[in-house]
Amino acid sequence: MENALLDAFAEQPIPTVTEVARRLGFACVTGVTSRFPELTAELRRRRQAQLPKGGRRIEHIRQKLAEALKEFPPTPCSEIVGRLAGHRTEIREGFPDLWRALRTRYAEHKQDVQRSKREAISSEVLRAVVGLRRKGVNPTIRLVLANIPERQRRSPGLVEKAVRAAKRELSTGS
Repeated sequence: MENALLDAFAEQPIPTVTEVARRLGFACVTGVTSRFPELTAELRRRRQAQLPKGGRRIEHIRQKLAEALKEFPPTPCSEIVGRLAGHRTEIREGFPDLWRALRTRYAEHKQDVQRSKREAISSEVLRAVVGLRRKGVNPTIRLVLANIPERQRRSPGLVEKAVRAAKRELSTGS
């Protein structure tokens, strides 16, 4: 553990104490800071010294936030804040437009991913329902689940809704 902390001093950029603690398998920094308070304090001091000061720090943060806006897939705000070694409130209040854009972009991406997942499940369920009906079998949820890919079985609620929708669609002949 001590060697991992000493090795962190040689890294560029110097990692946070949290990053070092996670590498060592700790969920929080207390396990490291309680055993090596002097080393962790020195690591924090050197990391702070490495970061740009004053106006340069503000520009540094602005630049990193702008870069994060271009990432795909969008990065969660908590991860971006962790990279900047700042506090969420400091960044949210200091750069409200960029913060709002990052949050909006991430939320929209998550919605798109969910929508794609629902559409994929719906198309697989429809294919399974049609296949079962062609065989003369009533497409129950259990039978449909057995006839769709494994990864989509992890969403039984979505599958159930999709089965009902597929049955409705096929019965109306749309």
